[in-house]
Amino acid sequence: MHVEPGPGLLGLEIDRMKGRVIARGIGPSVGPALQLRLAYGERETLATVPTSSAGPIPWGMVLELGPPASGETALRLQWDGGPGRAGQCAIPLAGLRDATPMQTNISAAIVCRVSGRYEVHGWGFPAPGALALLINHRLVAHTARRYRRGDVAERFPWTADLDLGWTLSGQCDQLLSGAVSFSVCSSQGVTGIDLAPGHERFRVHNDRGRWNRVRIPIEHGLWRLVPVALRRSPLAWHRALLASQAFWRRWHAHPDGLAALLRRAVVNSLIDRNGLGEPMWLRLSSGDLVLSAPGTDAVISRRFLLDGHYEGGFLQWVAGLLGPGETVIDGGAAFGSFSLAAARAVGPQGRVLAIEANPATREHLTRTLARNPHGRCVTVAPVAIGCHAERRAFADVSLSNAGGSRLLEAGEAAADVATDLDRLTVVSLARDTRGQPVPPGERRTRVRISEVEVTTLDALCRQHALRDVALLKLDIEGHELNAVRGAQGLLDGAFGVPPVVALEFSRLVHTAGGTPDDLFAQFARRGWTAWRLSGSKSTGGRLVRVPDAASAPEHDNLVFVPPGRDSRVGADRL
Repeated sequence: MHVEPGPGLLGLEIDRMKGRVIARGIGPSVGPALQLRLAYGERETLATVPTSSAGPIPWGMVLELGPPASGETALRLQWDGGPGRAGQCAIPLAGLRDATPMQTNISAAIVCRVSGRYEVHGWGFPAPGALALLINHRLVAHTARRYRRGDVAERFPWTADLDLGWTLSGQCDQLLSGAVSFSVCSSQGVTGIDLAPGHERFRVHNDRGRWNRVRIPIEHGLWRLVPVALRRSPLAWHRALLASQAFWRRWHAHPDGLAALLRRAVVNSLIDRNGLGEPMWLRLSSGDLVLSAPGTDAVISRRFLLDGHYEGGFLQWVAGLLGPGETVIDGGAAFGSFSLAAARAVGPQGRVLAIEANPATREHLTRTLARNPHGRCVTVAPVAIGCHAERRAFADVSLSNAGGSRLLEAGEAAADVATDLDRLTVVSLARDTRGQPVPPGERRTRVRISEVEVTTLDALCRQHALRDVALLKLDIEGHELNAVRGAQGLLDGAFGVPPVVALEFSRLVHTAGGTPDDLFAQFARRGWTAWRLSGSKSTGGRLVRVPDAASAPEHDNLVFVPPGRDSRVGADRL
């Protein structure tokens, strides 16, 4: 694709599922600021790219296409960088690079228990190549047919010209009785569904569907020898296995299978043998490798160790929200699980700013980002965020509960922080309560006081030239209100389209600078709407409206959406 050099355009991509175009480029290094306009039909998006003595500034734009417009086959790009640097061009939609996330979905399975005939219906993007079908974990021969799916085209209009639907049919004696497991494998991934004994039909009501985990019965007598073998194996082997990518592929694919049970046994052995003294690498259910400290950090790191994730439902929602090339701010990055999830979603053309003030936790964060390939698009800001720039005392509790580290308020001492945190629950490692949230009991929180730089989110946006931030996440232990007060420009559109804001809302932790109601009011007075996940930040679910502060949960993540952005988070369909 040839485009005149005026806008410094590097590439244009289309996400057919979300119906959006992502443009990116490099701005001018001298002269006036560059004014950009990207349009399709009646829809358009504008951007201003400033010049900088430090060199050219990367720019990005996202255009929501809306439904395909009749007769419109091209985008219109206009730019104005001063005398002699203005122009426009038309860019055919057919020439855009396809950035739609790959996926394979099963919609329904139908079997005949008498003849053994079966049909499996589904769809995938891009139009799937060769499909492999497994019935009860055995590869079977089948006949494949591809066609256009009207229901898929209705939900995703920009896929209407593609044959995304498929049907696999054939005959198999394994279908005559008992439970049946169908698994479909392609270059896009693996998906599957189960039929209970006696059932002949299964339909997935949400065609985006998830992998339905298959329960594998454990009937092997040799399994009883595993704890004995683990007690005799070196602790270094335990740690290596929990960080292994090959092992992760097995326990993640079958959460109730042999590999998952082996992981659980390895974790139990590591705990029982007091093998948690040093920080350790853990492979999470997302596949990311994270450096954590479950021996001292009694919440986040222990969830990583025991469950393989932390706030998994919230991270799954975030992955569905973000698209390639977008920008994210992670306020309170901790060990980096959210930053990595965001980086995976926005891809190498996107940007993630991870803000972490705690030096001890930040060391884990930087090492984690270096070990994960998609961590390259993450920039770490070693500051705290508040309502204005200053130097403040900071309570580091990473030796007890890293996620509880926070700024100190005026007149507050280390003993006050310890008293507050000792009232909260932690994740138990005791054999009879392992994995359960329990009161700390006699344990006293260990607090170290240091001094850190505090800045505002508006200042960080200027410093890092952030524009059109897609998502702002805040989890900074009661200082969310002050951070929002320091982000007035960001929320009011001074840096492009205002972001969706996801933050921890709690009545269990003191709100610095006001009350939880004051935090809610910051968004309500702007006309923003508040939402929460129907389950929780751990279990996820669909978005549920929170009409006012009194209706908000006692302790959970809230999502605040600017006017006109409901479609971005799917709230317009609820």
